[in-house]
Amino acid sequence: MAAALTFHIVLGTAVAYWLWFVLSERVSATVAALTTLMVPVVGVLGAMALVGDRPAVADWWGFALVLAGAALIVLNLGGPRRA
Repeated sequence: MAAALTFHIVLGTAVAYWLWFVLSERVSATVAALTTLMVPVVGVLGAMALVGDRPAVADWWGFALVLAGAALIVLNLGGPRRA
């Protein structure tokens, strides 16, 4: 049990946060914020790969909406906006 807890603390949390902060210094705030949108997608894809879970239709719709929203922000289809 101690090994599993150590694995989750060190690799699952500390390394992930360290990597996120290092990468967020190198990209714009917009791109850094977009990475947080991918957390549910990566989680479900990881469950598919590791334990063979099968996403429901609603999950696929959610993936599409998340990716479409990210694409709209990255492509800046609306053009610059005034405050």
